[in-house]
Amino acid sequence: QDLTIACCGARPAPRSRQGPLLAMESLFGPTLLSRAGEVSTSDALAGKVAVGIYFSAHWCPPCRGFTPQLAGWYAKDLKSKGLEVVFVSSDHDEAAFGEYF
Repeated sequence: QDLTIACCGARPAPRSRQGPLLAMESLFGPTLLSRAGEVSTSDALAGKVAVGIYFSAHWCPPCRGFTPQLAGWYAKDLKSKGLEVVFVSSDHDEAAFGEYF
């Protein structure tokens, strides 16, 4: 089955399954950081039905309230349905990111 990618109202063009993974690698880089360490972006996102991009930071009170809820929903239901969430930190330094991640 071919996947389709569309942006900004443009007419979608059919792509192979590899195309979206290459697009994700182009967007995020060749590796992502997981709790277990660095993983290949392609390996982390292969076979996923959808990828959510979650922007958050430790200094953001609404984020600090929502992030645990999202983590719970992900563990309980969303992961098994094929969703992967890529966390994008808006923290000002690596120490703050590490504390929040």
